[in-house]
Amino acid sequence: MRSYLDNHLLPRWGKVPLKQITTQDVTMWLADELSPDHEGARKKTFQLFRAILSHAVDNELIGRNPCIRAHAKTVNTVRVSRRHAPRRVTSDELTAVLEVIAPSTRLIVRVLAHTGIRVGELRELRWSDIDLDLGLIRIRRGVTGDGGTLSKESEPKTPAGVRTVYIRNGLLDDLRAHVQTAPMTGVNGLVFPSPADPRKHFRENTIRRNIKRACEKAGVQHFSPHDLRNTFATLAGRAPGVSVRDVQAALGHTTPSMALRYMKSDEEQQTKVAEGVASQLTAVNQPGTVASLDARRASTQ
Repeated sequence: MRSYLDNHLLPRWGKVPLKQITTQDVTMWLADELSPDHEGARKKTFQLFRAILSHAVDNELIGRNPCIRAHAKTVNTVRVSRRHAPRRVTSDELTAVLEVIAPSTRLIVRVLAHTGIRVGELRELRWSDIDLDLGLIRIRRGVTGDGGTLSKESEPKTPAGVRTVYIRNGLLDDLRAHVQTAPMTGVNGLVFPSPADPRKHFRENTIRRNIKRACEKAGVQHFSPHDLRNTFATLAGRAPGVSVRDVQAALGHTTPSMALRYMKSDEEQQTKVAEGVASQLTAVNQPGTVASLDARRASTQ
């Protein structure tokens, strides 16, 4: 909390009288100044500032709170425009990256792509959460942040987040091999601990940095851990017999519409759409296969 005040609130508003802060001032602050490259800090700082000004309203220090709810859209708009649009990682791209990525992160990337779990859920996985005989992972907790800002979630934010995901084939074999070399394999042992200290969580920044370096080395367009979640959702949605509801359950979303946001289309799929429609309309397009209007009228007389 002190860091938010020191880094984001006090430099901008520490010497500004509360009564002089306008809605336009807050809008410009959000759009141009407030921690543009760190969406988490943006959100928390804005929420803290709004709470401070709400307290000022309650104590009649100001007449109204200039931090209106519409500002949340401003935060989201700036955040999205500053980051690459979520995308699906192709099989070739993933293969190329896995060949050159740091060994400590290789299996992490594979698990993220094959299961669609959140990176915070993966970092908090314990061996008691994984059943290698049945081939499943029970998602019950997650973590956010790194180092001194690490925050553990005793349970997911929504009931849908508590779920079971399944692992098959080569990934299951890799996890069985991984347990043989893991530093701590007891029920509370982290599946993916910090390489420096098995009692600590693998840092999210390290995962992102290793992926970035591997993408550069492999000549692949950059992708993030979240893109691997998009990849899982898109590929899962294309599997025969799989519904949107099934993808929703795997991702831990509360509604099908949230899952649909992760399920992307691309040129290959759009080509299949066009070919599928064309094949069904072929008869209509063939000369002589559609009777003229006069012929149809004559046949009814």
